[in-house]
Amino acid sequence: MNNKKVYIGKTIYPHGRWKNHLNQLRAGIHPVKLLQEDYRNYGEAAFDFSVICTVEQTLNQSTGNNKDSEEEKRQMAIRKSYLPEYGYNYRDKYFYPLKDRRLHTLEELQDKYRKAIGKEPNDFMEVI
Repeated sequence: MNNKKVYIGKTIYPHGRWKNHLNQLRAGIHPVKLLQEDYRNYGEAAFDFSVICTVEQTLNQSTGNNKDSEEEKRQMAIRKSYLPEYGYNYRDKYFYPLKDRRLHTLEELQDKYRKAIGKEPNDFMEVI
């Protein structure tokens, strides 16, 4: 994308997760407002998807954290994707403005997702 912003996430099904993001963006219900706005402004062709690293899902014995979670945080720190000027990994845990510019509760977003996609939202609000 022209603005060089990134969205860092972790999953065991990268292509399925990418499809999930695209479905949310196409439906206009992605929980990251700025990502949704950029999608609306620049279109799907302006976005690229790539796997930047793979990490074994094991526990780090010294920290007690999962290695994949640690790597995800490390990648966000390297790219500063938690800052809106560099990426899309900032978020409000409970409310996300959508295209109608009002705040929606998590339950409202999940209902919108069900109606737009025809599936249960599962963990889409929890993935960073």
